[in-house]
Amino acid sequence: MEIRCHMITLPEHVYLRALNKRWNITYVDSPGKLIMIEHHEGELAVYGKNYAKRAALLLIIRWTKLKAHDYLINQLIKINRRVNVRFKKVIVRSHEWQWGSYSSTKTMSLNYKLIFLPPTLVKHLIIHELCHIRYLEHSPTFWHEVSKYDKNWKKHRKALEDANDYIPDWVI
Repeated sequence: MEIRCHMITLPEHVYLRALNKRWNITYVDSPGKLIMIEHHEGELAVYGKNYAKRAALLLIIRWTKLKAHDYLINQLIKINRRVNVRFKKVIVRSHEWQWGSYSSTKTMSLNYKLIFLPPTLVKHLIIHELCHIRYLEHSPTFWHEVSKYDKNWKKHRKALEDANDYIPDWVI
């Protein structure tokens, strides 16, 4: 069941597939500033005025982005222990059409929405971007490099075509 108001859909739970964790959300109408509190594992509460649906949704998205940032940076560090490449900067943000990118300025950018995908696809995407540090194009040499760290890269690459299906409707 979802709560709808003025075309804004507030989720009753958040499932972060990459972490295999689910949080139930309760909404409490109360005076004062809109806040969200993670009470304990698996429970979130949003406190605030009933009219603040969009603001509540933005709070949930901000919380999701923080979870994604921590998870993706940790995964990047862990995976790079094997790939062993250097980059200058990592950005975790919202991309409209990309899961990630690597630029010639040595900046890696990862889409926070990866947190909604299965861990195997997140790992594949990070490997993919790390391999771009050695090969900026999608040449056979690049894919050979990817295959060193992801034996199922073809399957994972194909699965990413439908990965938007993992993103909940409430994510804007």
